[in-house]
Amino acid sequence: MGQSGKDGRLSIGQLSSMSQISVKTLRYYDDEGILKAAFVDEVSRYRYYAPAQVEQARLLQNLRFAQVPLEDLREFMREPTREHQAQLFNRHIERLRAQVHELNSGIRSLTRRRDYPWHPQVYAVKGRVRPSVPLVFVHDRVGLGDLEDAREAARAELSEYLGQQGIEPTSPLMSYSCQTRPAVEDPQTPVAT
Repeated sequence: MGQSGKDGRLSIGQLSSMSQISVKTLRYYDDEGILKAAFVDEVSRYRYYAPAQVEQARLLQNLRFAQVPLEDLREFMREPTREHQAQLFNRHIERLRAQVHELNSGIRSLTRRRDYPWHPQVYAVKGRVRPSVPLVFVHDRVGLGDLEDAREAARAELSEYLGQQGIEPTSPLMSYSCQTRPAVEDPQTPVAT
């Protein structure tokens, strides 16, 4: 890696030490079109950078340190300003918040499964005809990641409704999903699967 090139250009090694980005990563960024060298010597193939690229490289390094995806880095380099960097930080913060929500849902689901394990048992089943009983349900469409939260909300809503009606459930509140909405006699009855 040579010294400064012509016209005050910086060698890749100099840019690396000024920006704290490894030479290997700077080469990768050049190959990927993220931070292109200002000049490449035709004979030696050494990459040289303009002094103005030092600030761009530092902003880029801040984004990469925050684990901002490469596609966002490419977008950033079209307009490498502190304002644009702040916008990308905000976008990445929202992405991380969504991941945290998804992880928390998974933790709640696993905790519930750990605390209330299902053990298959053999039961003697006797069939008998019983008169029909009223059915209360809550209907909602949710994404798979929100299923556990929605199930708990539906149970709470059903418990509140039954309490308001003075009805004591004859069995534990259960939940299931179905493709079509069952018919409901009372349109005021809350509905969810």
